[in-house]
Amino acid sequence: MKICFVTTGDVSVMATMKRSTGMAESLIRLGNVVSIIALDCPANRERFSYECPNAKILYFSKASVTREQQQKKDLLHLEAPDLVYVASLGFRNWLHRFNINTPNTRCVVEHSELTSSIKNFSHSRRWAYRFLEFLCPFIYDGQVVASKYLYNHFLNSILTKGAEKILYSPYAFNKNILVLDKVKLRSLREEYKGQKVVLYMGTLRGNYGFFDLIEAAIILKKQNINLRLLVIGGGSHKDLGMAMVKKKKLDKVVKFLGYVQEEDLGMYFKIADVFVSPLYNTTQDWARCPGKLFMYYPFNRPIVTCRVGEALELLPDNEYFYNEGSASDMADKIQKGLDSNIVISRCDVSQHEWKARSQDLITWSQKL
Repeated sequence: MKICFVTTGDVSVMATMKRSTGMAESLIRLGNVVSIIALDCPANRERFSYECPNAKILYFSKASVTREQQQKKDLLHLEAPDLVYVASLGFRNWLHRFNINTPNTRCVVEHSELTSSIKNFSHSRRWAYRFLEFLCPFIYDGQVVASKYLYNHFLNSILTKGAEKILYSPYAFNKNILVLDKVKLRSLREEYKGQKVVLYMGTLRGNYGFFDLIEAAIILKKQNINLRLLVIGGGSHKDLGMAMVKKKKLDKVVKFLGYVQEEDLGMYFKIADVFVSPLYNTTQDWARCPGKLFMYYPFNRPIVTCRVGEALELLPDNEYFYNEGSASDMADKIQKGLDSNIVISRCDVSQHEWKARSQDLITWSQKL
């Protein structure tokens, strides 16, 4: 089968692209031909060469919304795939079975969050996305959802054609993350020797729990722990966070690493004593799938998070759930994780590799 993923944006800021790069090699090994339509930019080229070197990459140039759509349609017309996988619902990715002009092609779309529920968006933008979500059952052959919340949301819609048209497929991890450069790892361990390492990777925004994390660091500093909080990623509140760190004199506690190349992430995860994934009891966090959880998962360390959404699905018996929005409880659970000598036993790690998700996609898509 010829499968073509349609993506948008720069992978360093657009997490929705990570499914295509994660699944491509597994799909190829299953006997499929895989292509990815993607923005031509340095971060994307780097990611493709590392994670899916055998996929065919079809680049488009940065352009207006309508021009980007047209470039994608032209590429799809030339490629003529059996399955078009629209990696995220949006105006730049507004391609469906009625406008791609490729006969005998099935077209599916992924929902990695419920965009119409994001409170930071204007009312008009949220209503526009609500309309797009409303149309999906009519214009796509199937819908892939990254969380149980989304599965129930679309299944319960009176417009949905049935459960067989919806695939529940959370994010996953690539085994590449477990392949470590021994020289770099030794150097990193030496750099943080004698320190307790707490690691956060994600978007640096208040609604992603970023400020709660810094408040927790303030509390932990008072306990005189030789602690180093490593923060990987970027976001619109990064500068505010850095100013907060400076004001609270946390420079020797919190370290901002910025964007870390995919091939180096595993080394930072390997030296971590505790991982953190803040969540809130909101529709947005119930609906989305925090990819970091699945990347933390194979490293068998405490994950401090909340009883919300996919964290509850992945870690139902987690001992390190904190009360959402409580920096003090987050700090308590981080402390508990740092004090624990127990390695978390997770025997079903292979169930959460992209290989497993790829097989699920093939089995499901053949029935559409």
